[in-house]
Amino acid sequence: MERDVAVVCTHRDPVPVALSMVAMITYAARMHRSPVPVEKIARCVDRPARPDAHRAGRDRGAIAPERSIDMRFDDFMADEFCVAERVYGLVGEPVTDDARTAMRVPGRPPARPTRRRGDDVRMFGLNEDELCEGFSPYVSLLL
Repeated sequence: MERDVAVVCTHRDPVPVALSMVAMITYAARMHRSPVPVEKIARCVDRPARPDAHRAGRDRGAIAPERSIDMRFDDFMADEFCVAERVYGLVGEPVTDDARTAMRVPGRPPARPTRRRGDDVRMFGLNEDELCEGFSPYVSLLL
C-alpha cells in the first residue's frame, strides 16, 4: 500500500529540555551580567515552554494514526535501527541490507546517560514537583 505522507512525531521529556535551555541562557548571560540572575532566568524560560507542550499534546490527534508514529528521543538514542524499522514499516517499505548500511553513521558516539535533573532543578532555584506538574498534560498524553 503506497502512502503519500508519513509523520514521525518525536518526543522528549520536557523537564530536562527546559533545564538545558535554562543552563544555556544562564551561561550566555555570564558574558554580560554579574551577578547572573539564575532564578529569574529559570522562571522566564520555564513558563513559556508549557503552553507549547500542551498544544503539542492537544494537537497530536489531528494526524491519522495509520500515517504517523510517536517516537521517544530516548528510544531513538538507545536503538536507532529499531526506530528506523518502525518508520519503514509505517510507509510499507522493507528494511534492506543497503538501507541498514546507509543508516550507519561512522564514529557515532554511544548515547550519553541522562543527567540527574534534581541537581539542576535545585541549582536553578526551581521546584521539581512544580516543574513536572507544569508539563504533566503533555507527558501524560505523549510520553
